[in-house]
Amino acid sequence: MAQLVPPNRQRRPRRPTRPTGGKPPVQGGNGTPRPSRVNRSLARDRAIGAVRNGLTDRGIDSNLALHLAKVLLTRPGVHIERGGKLFYHGQEYDPAAFASSHLADIATGKVAEARNQKAIEGDPTYIQGLANLALARDQATAGLADQRRQALIQFGDPSFAGSDALTAGAAAANPFGTSQLLAKQYSDQKLAAANAANRAGVFYGGGEVSGQNQAQRDYAAQNQDATTQLEALLASLDQQNAMATQGYNIGQQQARLDAYNNLLASGAIHAAAPPNWGVGNYAYKGFAKRGAAGGGGNRGGAQPGGQGTRAGGLPPGTVYPTGYPGGSPPVYSPAQLGTQRQSVQTPVQYPVPTASYTDLLKRYGVAV
Repeated sequence: MAQLVPPNRQRRPRRPTRPTGGKPPVQGGNGTPRPSRVNRSLARDRAIGAVRNGLTDRGIDSNLALHLAKVLLTRPGVHIERGGKLFYHGQEYDPAAFASSHLADIATGKVAEARNQKAIEGDPTYIQGLANLALARDQATAGLADQRRQALIQFGDPSFAGSDALTAGAAAANPFGTSQLLAKQYSDQKLAAANAANRAGVFYGGGEVSGQNQAQRDYAAQNQDATTQLEALLASLDQQNAMATQGYNIGQQQARLDAYNNLLASGAIHAAAPPNWGVGNYAYKGFAKRGAAGGGGNRGGAQPGGQGTRAGGLPPGTVYPTGYPGGSPPVYSPAQLGTQRQSVQTPVQYPVPTASYTDLLKRYGVAV
């Protein structure tokens, strides 16, 4: 009878474990972006949108505002932190308020424009031109204001004086104003109509009422004519005042343009154009380093204490032990494993039984 061999109870060695010190892969090698990169992208997009909205509120075109937002966020000294927070040279900015910062004013050309404006306002020729324009305007409007005041006082109705309390008081106190004279004439005409009807003996026969109505119609017509003449005069004075003010404004703009051209030709100022900045690289702080979270497919990530990992969490070059049917298990050298940190558990060697042949048959249920 053939000798029975005890079953092979040798256990397969465990697979090498992942190097200690690194975090386990999050995505497991399917090419999904690392969480740190996703967080950076979300914070960047949030900051770009907020800065763009702030620039749009300042009257900048939306497309230009988007480009300027990217330019501002990639300038040296600017970095993005978690939640879309912005820092410029260590100072925290609200993303919307960052659109009104000094850096934003430089990018939009506001700083250059303000610098040129200051130079123009300090130009002696420009100052003298403004003084002459203001003098001519004041002389023209001063005469118009005096004519308006005299016309209102002469008319005698304080309701046309508006908020000018002094003129309104003078108009009401004028006993010879147009309104006062028309009112006195109307009163006299009513009395004359009553006396005429009484003398004709028709006072109670309708003559007095007819005279009163005629006096009222005459007064209304005369008052309307005087009011129309006053309103026409006031409208003419207002038009002349508006023309004088408009002439001053146009002259002021022309004087500013002349001063700008003169200073630009002399080299005292330069064209107020924004700097020719382009979109650079975004800077981040407060996020995990690239690759620290693992899970980037077969791309190795920086882990403390070892090399980058493959999809299964083993370092590159690791030799997976294969199964074997029996006998002595293979011995793996450090070079075969790829790293000294990995070790293969030595399989347990079970000793061959030393029992007799008969004992073995009985152990395995064979009748002797």
